[in-house]
Amino acid sequence: MIGNDGDQSLNQQTAIFHVMHYIDGNIHNKLSLNELASIVSYSPYHLHRLFKSVTGVNLNAYIANYRLQKVTRYLQWHPHLSLTAIAEQCGFSSLNDLSRKYKAFCGQTATQVREFYSQNRKICIMDRNISERYFNVNYYNEIQGDGRSLLKENRSLKVTVKMLPQYRSAYIPLLGSHAQSSFQNQLRHAFQRLAAAASRRNTFPFQRLLIGKVHYETDMSESVLNWRYDACVTLPQDWPADDLPMTEIPGGSYAVLRIDNDPIHKKSVLDAFYQEWLPDSGHQLSDLPCLEVFGSCAAFQNGIPAYVDYCIPLLD
Repeated sequence: MIGNDGDQSLNQQTAIFHVMHYIDGNIHNKLSLNELASIVSYSPYHLHRLFKSVTGVNLNAYIANYRLQKVTRYLQWHPHLSLTAIAEQCGFSSLNDLSRKYKAFCGQTATQVREFYSQNRKICIMDRNISERYFNVNYYNEIQGDGRSLLKENRSLKVTVKMLPQYRSAYIPLLGSHAQSSFQNQLRHAFQRLAAAASRRNTFPFQRLLIGKVHYETDMSESVLNWRYDACVTLPQDWPADDLPMTEIPGGSYAVLRIDNDPIHKKSVLDAFYQEWLPDSGHQLSDLPCLEVFGSCAAFQNGIPAYVDYCIPLLD
């Protein structure tokens, strides 16, 4: 887990978190080492070593991986965005630069990956027990040409579209994927650490919430694309900024699905959302991170919560 080394001061961890936050908002730019070092007043050499010490990965590798995650999400869920536009928004110097680096990392060209997702976008096979849990299902009789009656079903995913407020929060960034068995333990420890830190001050009547911010999670090359995940606890606006590393959780319009905290359920329901609900909904995806709302600070006291409200950002 990032930021869990006793040899690193809180100031050093906060500085690296600040750099990661800056990368989030400026991934479309070149992002030189000198530029990143200047925002935390470190030498480039010191920043390079400290970033590896805090996160476990090389700074340049982190930026490259983050760009590739964003490209993959665009290829998967933004089919009308041109490859040239994707290259610009993800910080590649040209379309050729994107094509060369993407194929070197993933073994396929960006065009091949887009075609794969396009061909499989409407294929959504789900276990019947999972389907009945997450869908409203209406059964009806359809009369066939020979006069026989055939029982058919019409299903609609249980989705609520709602406006969420913007939250100020303390956070701990994580790197990993659900393909790694240790990630759930990292997640639990991060939220428990945040809940304990937030409980040191009385925030009544403000309700603290534990929220995960998912940065460009994809289902492709999950074993090699370590995606960024911010474990967050919401805090009042007057919480002192020097007490914990702080970030903003963006508000706006979200599609909310309540999902059991089970990897199979999560993948099946999200596949149904993107492949069935979204194309027919009239909504478009926003480029903001998805959110996982777990509830109050007590949510992780006895392990991983049983369910999560998974919030997918939409354009207003």
